[in-house]
Amino acid sequence: MVPMPHVLGFAFDPSATQVVLIQKNRPAWQQGKLNGVGGKIEEGETPLQAMCREFEEETGLRLDNWQHFATLIGSGLEVFCFETRTEHLHLLHSCTDEEVSVYPLPDLPEHVHHNLRYLIPLALDVQLRRPVTLSYNL
Repeated sequence: MVPMPHVLGFAFDPSATQVVLIQKNRPAWQQGKLNGVGGKIEEGETPLQAMCREFEEETGLRLDNWQHFATLIGSGLEVFCFETRTEHLHLLHSCTDEEVSVYPLPDLPEHVHHNLRYLIPLALDVQLRRPVTLSYNL
């Protein structure tokens, strides 16, 4: 079975004390959880192109300086994880029925998707030899 490719991104303020998260309404297994912004990679897109498109579609903010820090493989998915820093978090707004907001770090809300508790620190790890590949099961 060929894994379905997705992207997942974390946009931080320059000091990495805030992160953009989205309140998921779908798919059902993510409903009610906070997650990074992302989605499916469309045919003909690179993961980086998909990350730029998805973030702009969800937040109205175009960011092009994403860095690939990890790939999650498992449960029929292949998720390319990206991070970026920007001074423009104040410009984002929700463009869909899934609300995007800026959250303070390191104190994440209780209702974050469980993998954010290790993916966000991994994204901020400057010692990391990027990208890393992680086996993953839902």
